[in-house]
Amino acid sequence: MNSLSDQREIHILGRAQHLIALYAPPCPDGLVKDEVSGTMYVHSDESLYEVTVPQEGRDMWRVYLEQQDWDASLRMCGSAAQRDEVHCTRAEAAAKLGDYATAALHWAKIVGGRPTFEEIALRLVEVSGQDASMMGGELDMGRDGSDRQDALALFLATKLTVLGPADKAQATMVAAWLTELYLDQINRELLQV
Repeated sequence: MNSLSDQREIHILGRAQHLIALYAPPCPDGLVKDEVSGTMYVHSDESLYEVTVPQEGRDMWRVYLEQQDWDASLRMCGSAAQRDEVHCTRAEAAAKLGDYATAALHWAKIVGGRPTFEEIALRLVEVSGQDASMMGGELDMGRDGSDRQDALALFLATKLTVLGPADKAQATMVAAWLTELYLDQINRELLQV
């Protein structure tokens, strides 16, 4: 029976996750690097192991997402579904902080349909409706209440840039709604003058 002091182990530290992996080959004597190929080896008296890390960046997007490093997470994404999850998480975090413009921008970049266009639009309409009720029913386009109003317009404008050529019907609907919002804003500004 070996005591703890007799055991040899190799501890590997992951920089991004700060986790330690423990690898214990039979009596490892050391770790060496082949300078020509860059390959790492663990050796003992009885064996030689090549150290490989297959698909090293496979789940790094999720690690960066948990750390709220949004840009790094997006760079590491390998599929549209992963990018959608990053945009959705970023939008939800921004909405919790009351930054509806940032939330709208990232919700608009979701292409997979979860949450759906209608769910997001309804949420932004409800948020802008809260501004109206806080101001006695009258919508004010001043800087105090317009951030939430502008979030819906920003969502629609960004969604137009994300929609593909096959989405002509949805693009037409979004453009009509955006035009209606802009005309409404112009009318309110004319009435204030």
